[in-house]
Amino acid sequence: MLAEAAMASQVVSAAAGPDFFSVFSAPPSCAEAGRLTADFVKKHASAGSQGKLAVVTSGGTLVPLEKNMVRFIDNFSTGSRGSKSVEWFLSEGYAVVFMQRKGSMKPFGQLEDLLIKGSEGW
Repeated sequence: MLAEAAMASQVVSAAAGPDFFSVFSAPPSCAEAGRLTADFVKKHASAGSQGKLAVVTSGGTLVPLEKNMVRFIDNFSTGSRGSKSVEWFLSEGYAVVFMQRKGSMKPFGQLEDLLIKGSEGW
């Protein structure tokens, strides 16, 4: 059974074409974001947060089908599940790395909206 799964995986990989990252270069900010994330993980994976660390990705995904990105696959998502997950992890004492798609919901966004709308009447 394992041999069949491994062979099927190789067939899918061969059909998929070249590795995404060998065709597309990383954004310029990627190295700095990686360094900051590594520092955050090193700091919070220690006793300060009792080693409780969560990584949450949120929002839709956009994947180019070609180098010039004329065609792409887009999965639209509001990010509500990811933002609520972050809220829960924080309430449980976790340190959280939150990675989101631009424009998707942020943790505590509903509270922020409520506070802004409430202050308009003051």
